Amino acid sequence: MFHCKPLKWFWGIPPVLLVIAFALYGVPLQIERDLSARTAAKLREAGHSWADARFNSRDAILEGLSFSRTELDQALDTVRAVWGVRTVEDRTKLIASPETYVWWAIKKERRLKIRGHAPTNKVRRTILGFVKAAMPDLEVDDKTVLAGGSPPPQVWLGSISFALVQLGHLRSGTIRLSGNRLEIAGEAETTESYKAVKTA
Repeated sequence: MFHCKPLKWFWGIPPVLLVIAFALYGVPLQIERDLSARTAAKLREAGHSWADARFNSRDAILEGLSFSRTELDQALDTVRAVWGVRTVEDRTKLIASPETYVWWAIKKERRLKIRGHAPTNKVRRTILGFVKAAMPDLEVDDKTVLAGGSPPPQVWLGSISFALVQLGHLRSGTIRLSGNRLEIAGEAETTESYKAVKTA
């Protein structure tokens, strides 16, 4: 005679639920982590470290900023070629190149405003390092925007570094870099400061 024992059935339910939960959440999460790691490695190998891919299951979302449409397309092709990727949603953005590449800073009342263009966030951080070295006590308001078409980075950064040192000698003033043309104007703290800027 068959005897029903519902209590024994009850103790078998939790393991089944765990298996179902792992199938629903654990496996997709493992797939996403694997695809993210392999895709990031492929993007680095291809020279597209500016790009970032995140996954929803096997579907990729590619984000990032680049100066070149060709570079954006190459990054998309790199992600599509990764084994296991099903689709790629393009959320990359092209950084515009202005007709004239300008950067300027205004020093007034212990405050420094920085405006204009910068080629990368790394360069922006480098410039802020120059500011801290030349004028460590100033409050800095940096609203530069990323833009393509900058002059050669080493020459451009060298001009900015030089100009910030000169601005540090001034009570108030402005420096402006338009392309490779540098302009400095302002009021010197002392006669010695004036001579230092004049002879630089």
